[in-house]
Amino acid sequence: MQRPKPILPVVLLAGATAISAPSAAAAASGPQTFKGTIVTDAAGGERNIVKSIVIARGAFNGVGTIVEVPNQPGDGEDIFRDDLVFPQGTLHLVTTNLDLALNVIPQSCRFTASVQQTGEIAGGTGLFTGASGSGAGGVVARGTAARAADGSCDPLAPTLHEVDRISSTGTLSY
Repeated sequence: MQRPKPILPVVLLAGATAISAPSAAAAASGPQTFKGTIVTDAAGGERNIVKSIVIARGAFNGVGTIVEVPNQPGDGEDIFRDDLVFPQGTLHLVTTNLDLALNVIPQSCRFTASVQQTGEIAGGTGLFTGASGSGAGGVVARGTAARAADGSCDPLAPTLHEVDRISSTGTLSY
């Protein structure tokens, strides 16, 4: 995973089952929402996905996964790239973090983070070849940060455990 490791939610969701989708020959366009949950831990000192799900409703209806992909040269630190993987194909998502609100309890290193984001669909594969769209939403994350050698909460280490709630509303054309 090519992600910075501060206490910011990064997303990787697992488990894919289709709810319904238009046939491969039919194009669709319209409002779209994505909602998901991801549970992580820091097994082996790295971010480890324990359980996750993403649900798409609107122009496309389905259940799938989000796979983190490396940023491209020139991407800023506020840019994240992910693939939304469904049995019918993959949507390429480029997310921009706009604003972060973070609350950390130093005694326990428990935290709550809220990240406002925008996203752009930049093509895809399978049913989603040539897909486009945009949306706005965010992530609310709760978890426990690791401790640094001096006993303080370490914002750069992978979180010991984290639960992210993801939501986005916008449009999708494919």
